[in-house]
Amino acid sequence: MFCYNVKLLCYNKTRGVSLSLNQNDNSILKKLTASARPMSAYDLLRALRDDERVRIKAPTQVYRSLEKLVEAGDVHRVSALNAFVACSCAHKGSPPGFLVCTACGMVNEFDAAGVLSVPRQRTGGFSVQTMNVELSGLCKKCQIKDLRK
Repeated sequence: MFCYNVKLLCYNKTRGVSLSLNQNDNSILKKLTASARPMSAYDLLRALRDDERVRIKAPTQVYRSLEKLVEAGDVHRVSALNAFVACSCAHKGSPPGFLVCTACGMVNEFDAAGVLSVPRQRTGGFSVQTMNVELSGLCKKCQIKDLRK
């Protein structure tokens, strides 16, 4: 459902492309921005279902808003977790990458421009249209916990 087209991903924000966000979109964006962890569509639905000010009652409404927010560059999908995070703009207009901790689930966004240049140089005429950069490992806190065991 969600396509990570390197040409579009998060560039909309830096180019000044704006999509009109409705109340549902804004509620989802606020929830993701306030969250310390990535959230799945169903996590978002559970978190918003009890809020009387929000009209989101079905998964399709969440997915529709997430699709719009991803297109606008305000939200990114982390495929390894099948979850979403608010854009931190750590990548400053180039495609983002994600460091995913396999122990605690923490996700940090980074600028993947350097990582993306390698496949482009070695494709032998192949036109790369989509790419998702996710690196899995242990965050600093989990490494320290692991050493204490």
